[in-house]
Amino acid sequence: MPLLLLGHFTNSHALRANLGVIDTKYKLMHYEMIKMAKLDFSAINKSAANSFNEQRNVIKKIGKGATVLCSVCQSPLKLSVSAKSEVGVRCQKGCTSIGLELED
Repeated sequence: MPLLLLGHFTNSHALRANLGVIDTKYKLMHYEMIKMAKLDFSAINKSAANSFNEQRNVIKKIGKGATVLCSVCQSPLKLSVSAKSEVGVRCQKGCTSIGLELED
């Protein structure tokens, strides 16, 4: 970063004082840039956790035999655990699709 000093300094103390102010301003500006560069993932993490919990609860309800309707088309959601098709929870139209991984 180029440094541009304006004005006439009669002694070295005034020059050092001005450089100190410039250095302090530069450090503050650098700190603010670093602070802005750090992303706040708390909102994203909270949204992802809420979505996961909602999907888990839907799967639990279906597993217990309850009828759960798709939030978009209002058709019943079905649980598929067949090895021949994709494993998960889906509605007939495909609006809702929750994929599952089964362990052996």
